[in-house]
Amino acid sequence: MFRKTPSSDKRPSGVLRNELGNLPIKAKNRLVLLLKTYPRQCFAGMLISLMLSAMLAFVIPVNLRTEQTNNPRQLMNEIRNLGSGMTDEVRSLFKIQDKLKRMAKLKKDVESIVDKDPLDAGDSLFLENALRQLENYNHLNPADDED
Repeated sequence: MFRKTPSSDKRPSGVLRNELGNLPIKAKNRLVLLLKTYPRQCFAGMLISLMLSAMLAFVIPVNLRTEQTNNPRQLMNEIRNLGSGMTDEVRSLFKIQDKLKRMAKLKKDVESIVDKDPLDAGDSLFLENALRQLENYNHLNPADDED
């Protein structure tokens, strides 16, 4: 069907060097030549870009942040809503943990019954009920799914 292609033991840097050829070496040589030929202009350009970025950091309006309020009632309402959301998440985590525990116990019981050689009617009834429980656990509710 599919054949595995053997890979050579080249390092990624060697593969990249083969792909790019002499381009990195030429770029390095040109940069060094530029810095040696025009050192004052390069230094001035770096200083200008540093000062420009510092000025823009202080000039850009702070209004882009979320609005802050001094109203304590609104702040308390936001805190209450935040807390309820967190408790809902923790509660759902505990529910998932409980379901996982029940499924692990069910799996252990099913494996112990399957390992028996003679199965009687009670065992087959238990296996049918276990199958129904697994179908209920595996039933996905799209309303509960966040993804």
